[in-house]
Amino acid sequence: MNISKEKQKISTVAILAKDTYSRNWISHIILFDWRTRIVGELMSFDELKANSITSKIDFLLIDVDDYKDNLNEILNYLINVLPRIKTLLLASTVEEDNLIHLSNDRISGYLLKSESDITLGWAIAYLMEGKLVITETILKEANSQGFDFGPRCLVINGIDSDDYLTSTENRYARLAFIHSMPRSNLADELLISTNSSFTLISNLYTNLGVTDLLNGDDWINFNIEKQGVISSHFVESNGCGYKPRNGTSKETIAFHVYSKPRIVN
Repeated sequence: MNISKEKQKISTVAILAKDTYSRNWISHIILFDWRTRIVGELMSFDELKANSITSKIDFLLIDVDDYKDNLNEILNYLINVLPRIKTLLLASTVEEDNLIHLSNDRISGYLLKSESDITLGWAIAYLMEGKLVITETILKEANSQGFDFGPRCLVINGIDSDDYLTSTENRYARLAFIHSMPRSNLADELLISTNSSFTLISNLYTNLGVTDLLNGDDWINFNIEKQGVISSHFVESNGCGYKPRNGTSKETIAFHVYSKPRIVN
């Protein structure tokens, strides 16, 4: 595997969400991803308008469930006052008005929470490539209503690893790599010994392909060489594959592998 030396820009992200749990969860996923950096967590439209961070924002993630009544006002403000900022909507259900916003290029992406969940870092990376990113149910609803978003539309649903990890392995991976549960706590949660928890994680590294990445094998499911920010955390190891740079943990590498979305189209 030839790792690209090309640097990919780190995207700055602000979150607009009233619900504390939603805001914290989005922030958690964004903070873990090497390609994204949080520059603001906002609770209201007024806070967005008054905040000096707007000049630093590449992407604004809006929890649409909290702003259905004034989303038009927010989008008009962004288009007229802050046109540089790209907008990504997160929602629990599909709304026709948001499909119209998508077709008019007023927003750059529209994701159902149930179909994107831990994949936000990847979604933003795809947006940086100029893609229009949506989830599968949104595509189906759009098709049923006659919307066509063209060839740059990228459709995701869930995570790639659903195709090769068992449901039990997925649960373990989520605890270890998304929630960063310490091995001793993981052992307690799963009612196994601490030594067994280390064996379990080692097996997950193998099944996810992290071991192959570090051995220098080309792992077609990940295609890491196209992700400059991620590949910059690897260094060649005496012609025998790659190793994480100092300060880079295998757990964080596993997070990026595990959170990669399944591409539908």
